[in-house]
Amino acid sequence: MGKATIERWYHKRYLREYQEMKGLACPQVLGIDEHSFSKKQGYVTTFCNLKKHKIVDIVKGRSAKDLKGYLEQLPGKKQVKVICIDLSHSYRSLIKQYFPNAKMVADRFDVVRLMLQMCVQTYQDMDPSIRNNRRVSS
Repeated sequence: MGKATIERWYHKRYLREYQEMKGLACPQVLGIDEHSFSKKQGYVTTFCNLKKHKIVDIVKGRSAKDLKGYLEQLPGKKQVKVICIDLSHSYRSLIKQYFPNAKMVADRFDVVRLMLQMCVQTYQDMDPSIRNNRRVSS
């Protein structure tokens, strides 16, 4: 068996799986997050099925204009019950518009990061002399 045969099988299987996924409706628990690859490539938005821990789709861009066409044609938006997003303001209006039955939940990474920032800020407010000291000593 040659390399070309294996590559052909791989591409056939990949195409078949993509066609099957393309027709699927949105999962009930959806995760939405953006990622930057480089300044030249820009941002992409990743849609994940959080119950199955699988990527549903990746869309180029992160703005409302970039995602509008994709979200308008996305099947099963009304069945989505929960959407987990980061704390950025950009996705909130999109969720309200395209996922009317979904509740928004902040992802735990951003919640923990925000809590840590508030703790450090409170610590520094209590003792201004440690403004630039981020470590805790006994």
